[in-house]
Amino acid sequence: MKGSCRISPEILLQGMIHISKLHILLARKDNRGRPQEFSLSFIKSNGQIVTIERTICTSFYSKGQRFNIKILSSGEIRQVKLYSVIEFNHARVYV
Repeated sequence: MKGSCRISPEILLQGMIHISKLHILLARKDNRGRPQEFSLSFIKSNGQIVTIERTICTSFYSKGQRFNIKILSSGEIRQVKLYSVIEFNHARVYV
């Protein structure tokens, strides 16, 4: 199927995702080439944990260390640091 992305068992290990594989999951597209929706939790610089449901990744920058997400419920665009992500689709992200 064009645009589909199959996730290997190495990426998803017992409900955990290694940080080095996160960009693959963030960049997934559906069969029409549109970004796939996901949920995300990350830690802000002040220590607050932010959880966002129904979001998509719009772009990567800073050599892949940061990315922009669009929150589908509000249309808001937010910047996220890759290493601040602690959950992706309710699976823990580890370093």
